[in-house]
Amino acid sequence: MNEMQEPNDVTFNVLISAYCKEENLVNALVLLEKCFNFGYVPNIVTVTKVVELLCNASHVTEAVEIFERVESKGGVIDVTAYNTLIKGFCRLGKAKVGHRFLKEMERKGCLPNADTYNILISGFCESEMLDSALDMFNDMKTDGINWNFVTYDTLIKGLCSGGRNKRRF
Repeated sequence: MNEMQEPNDVTFNVLISAYCKEENLVNALVLLEKCFNFGYVPNIVTVTKVVELLCNASHVTEAVEIFERVESKGGVIDVTAYNTLIKGFCRLGKAKVGHRFLKEMERKGCLPNADTYNILISGFCESEMLDSALDMFNDMKTDGINWNFVTYDTLIKGLCSGGRNKRRF
C-alpha cells in the first residue's frame, strides 16, 4: 500500500476486506482511516466486514462510529450492516440498544427483515426479557414480516429456557 502512488476505492475495499478475513482489526481500521482520508467511502460489503470484526471484539461503540462516518460521507448503510450491528449489541446483553437501532434504521428508510427481528428476539431471550421477545414476535406480523423457522425456534427455546413453557388456565 505504501508503494502505491494513487490507490483507489477498489484497492481499499480489497485490502480492508483481506485484513478482515484475517481478523486483523488494527490494520483494517488503519486502512479504513486512510480510505476516508483519500476521500473514498468503502462499499457496504467492506463496511459490514469491519463492523462485524469490531462487534466480535466487543467494540460496538466503534462500529457505530464507523456507521456515522460512512453516512456523513454520503454512504448508505443497508439492512445487513444494521443486522450485524444489532447482533453485536445483543451479544453484549444490550438488546434494548439493538432495538433502538431497529427504529433508527426504519427512520432512515432502511426496512428491517426477518433476520433483524430474529436477532432481536434472540437477544431479548438471552437477556431474559421474554415479554420484549414476544413483543418483537408480534411486531413482525404487524410490520408485514413473515415468521420463519428461525423465528419459532428462537422464541420456543427462549421461552422454554425462561420457564415459560407451561400453559396457564
